[in-house]
Order: sequence, then C-alpha cells, then structure tokens
Amino acid sequence: MSKQIPFTDQELTMLEIYDSLMSILEPDLVSDMIPELEYIYKDETKEERQKRLDGYVESFEMFFDAFQDMVKGWEGHFIDMKKTIVKEYAAEVGLKEEDLLTKIEQDIDDSTQSS
Repeated sequence: MSKQIPFTDQELTMLEIYDSLMSILEPDLVSDMIPELEYIYKDETKEERQKRLDGYVESFEMFFDAFQDMVKGWEGHFIDMKKTIVKEYAAEVGLKEEDLLTKIEQDIDDSTQSS
C-alpha cells in the first residue's frame, strides 16, 4: 500500500483522517487494529460476530456522514478563499470582480476551444 504524502506538515493524509474519525466511532476499525481483529475475536460465537459486524456497518455509515460533513466544510473554506483571491487580484489589477471573473471565464473558454 502506498502512503499518501501531505503537501505540507499541516495537511492530513486520508489515512490520518480515517483513523482520527474512526478512533472515535469504532476503535476496532482504526487501520492498525484491522489486521489484529481475527486474533482478538477468534473465540467469539457466530451471533457475537454478526452483532460486531453489524456494529461495524453502523460505524462506517457514521464515518461517511462525518467525512461528508468535513468535505462540505472544506468546500465552503475553498469558496471563501477563492472569493478573497479574486477580490484581492481584481483590486490589484484595477478591475471590478465581475469583470475579472468574466475575463477568466473567457480565457478558459478560449483555451478549451483551441485544444
């Protein structure tokens, strides 16, 4: 398995995000624990195993909900960052924000049509 390398020391890898969320939701499913589960639960009954697996399904559903909430937060952050960058650049080059966005969109259209 290849390890995802973050761009900066402050950025988290997907594995770190997964482990961070899962350690709260279901510690058994933290990546370091998964290889140990067979040994840990070797003596459980079929009923106990099914109950544990049902719990894991619930934990994964909660994980995906929490991750989706995180992504929504990131999207909002990126939209705010984009607006700030456009506003600052527009002020620097002496254009209105709307005119700058129109110019950028036109440049993108022109570049995709010439490809």
